[in-house]
Amino acid sequence: MEKDKIYQDCIKILEIERSKSIDLYKYKSIELWPWIRRCLLDAYLKKIRGEKIKQLNKNNLLNLKLLLTHSLIYIKSKKKFKNYLKNLSIEKTDVLIVDQENDYLDKINYLAYNRYSDPFYELLKSKKKVNKITTSNQRNSLNALYPSLLINCEELLLYYFSKHYLLSFIPKKSLQKVFEKLISELDLKIDLDFCVNNFVKILSFEKLFISVLSSSKPKIIFCKMFYSVENMGLNLAAKKLGIKVIDIQHGKNGKYNHMMSCWSRFPKNGYKLLPDFFWTWGDYFSTNINTHFPKNLSKHHTISGGNLWLSKCIHQNPFELTENESVFLEKIKSKNCILFALQPIDKENTIPEWVINAIIETPEYFWLIRRHPRQSTSDVNYKNTNELENVDTEFASTIPLSVLLNNCIYNITLWSSVCIDALEFNVKSAIIHQEGFKIYEKEIGDGVFDYCTNEHELKLVLKKTKKTHLNQKKMISDPEIIKNNLLKFVESFFTTT
Repeated sequence: MEKDKIYQDCIKILEIERSKSIDLYKYKSIELWPWIRRCLLDAYLKKIRGEKIKQLNKNNLLNLKLLLTHSLIYIKSKKKFKNYLKNLSIEKTDVLIVDQENDYLDKINYLAYNRYSDPFYELLKSKKKVNKITTSNQRNSLNALYPSLLINCEELLLYYFSKHYLLSFIPKKSLQKVFEKLISELDLKIDLDFCVNNFVKILSFEKLFISVLSSSKPKIIFCKMFYSVENMGLNLAAKKLGIKVIDIQHGKNGKYNHMMSCWSRFPKNGYKLLPDFFWTWGDYFSTNINTHFPKNLSKHHTISGGNLWLSKCIHQNPFELTENESVFLEKIKSKNCILFALQPIDKENTIPEWVINAIIETPEYFWLIRRHPRQSTSDVNYKNTNELENVDTEFASTIPLSVLLNNCIYNITLWSSVCIDALEFNVKSAIIHQEGFKIYEKEIGDGVFDYCTNEHELKLVLKKTKKTHLNQKKMISDPEIIKNNLLKFVESFFTTT
């Protein structure tokens, strides 16, 4: 464990929080520590992928061509973006849902659907005025099931990157100097290029959302993944305007997690870059977060609300299958199906060799190898498993997860929260990666999940597998309970004076 990078990072984080006055590391009034944690996560992911950590090139005052180019971009983009904002039709609303275009991974009625935010829209739209805003760096239109104001951020980012470049020549205004000093004093190894350039994006989105929120005037905002640059900018803007932000959690966080564990100190009023609330799938998930926060913390609360998306999948089954998908499901009904839910790691390691051996040696099972929603076929080295008679890779990746789980007797995954979803369908899971063991160590110890590291162990657990009622469900999936939780929570912001 001592050689594990994520473990070392978390120990480093705790050492810094306990020995340094981290509240004093600021840019203007923004406490930078949550962003530094995000940069440590970036460095960790780069190390896993074998990528090099970059360093910023020193500005060259003699590069007049570059200076002139940024000056022209600054003037042109500033004017274009201000005009763009003026022309946006931003309505006043009670509740605002902010999401990103790349989260529209599903289709309902052949229209784009955001599994994280759209279920909140569906439950709230009859009770409150609810609007949606979707940020994008492209010029495409969003053919979505529900109306959302699509904001193209290209000019915004051009404007702020050029502004940052020009300000970098003024020492007191230079972000690079701020982060160089911080990194040196805390003795950190992070990508300075990523750190500075993406913090510029955070400041850009802060300015965007101050304008948007000033016009829409919501009481509360829902978003997913608070540590994206868009949502960190959103949190900054909301804090300035006194608007509460709720982060939609979408799984379980591990014991060693750069953004969600090992928080030992907070400023008195909390961090501006963090949301006010974390909406979780239930008490099990809230406890998992609270365990890593100080007991006396008065900010950044958890709300055990429930899993709206999975509840919709179970109780509404909103999917329209193609004729070929329906034929495939009918074909596998009589088979003992094993789901293998992949994770978006490097292509060569997506499917371990020993799992392939287990598949070859178990012709009595039919294996459904399902790509992660953010994986394409080219992202996975199937190593010829897709040519085996007892394997499917395509229907397994297009048919909705809940439909597949209804037809499976077992699930395996590296560390995907599909293992939590599977419990709702009385399907047990095997965790087959050390990262998964860190996240689900307690559950593995309690027998909720199996842990396998070779084909022999996997074949043994498969032999004793049968689909039966599991008294191990971890999330709230009852639609009425979820609806009551959400409406009661939202109404509390409108009844307080």
